[in-house]
Amino acid sequence: MTDYQRQLVTDNHNLIYRFLQKEKLNMEDWYDLAAIGMCKAAKTFNEGTSKFSTYAFKCMFNEVYSEKRKELNKRTIPEDKILYYNTEYEDESGNKVEFIEKIQSDYNVESDCIHKVALKNALSKMKDKHKLIIDLLMKGYKQVEIMKIAGCSQPQVSRVMKRFVDEYVKC
Repeated sequence: MTDYQRQLVTDNHNLIYRFLQKEKLNMEDWYDLAAIGMCKAAKTFNEGTSKFSTYAFKCMFNEVYSEKRKELNKRTIPEDKILYYNTEYEDESGNKVEFIEKIQSDYNVESDCIHKVALKNALSKMKDKHKLIIDLLMKGYKQVEIMKIAGCSQPQVSRVMKRFVDEYVKC
């Protein structure tokens, strides 16, 4: 690094803390990578294009989140460790068997039908707006998102959900 680049890093050192705080990242875990991003920013900064702080934030972001992507990729299961349903293997007798044939099922058809009827009864007693709320809940939307879509308050979403659960449990 040149003296000018070292001075840029020294003068703007607090940007590292501000960046980590803004991104809600742990100082101890991510400080080093943010500092590397800051140094890369100082090395590649072109004064005519933008403010150093803006550029440094982008460089720190890229450095930290490229490491996060690497960590996420490590969590993926290697292809040779995945067992598919239609995978064939030989059993003790030497016969070819598909893996799916050996999976035991706890699926209870009768219980599933009872739940579907109870769900249908509970929904039939609700207003259309409340059905929309329950439909969105069942699709995995959060209460705050439902509130915006359905045009109601979050406590109302919560009440509709509680009322639905009470009705559904009665059935």
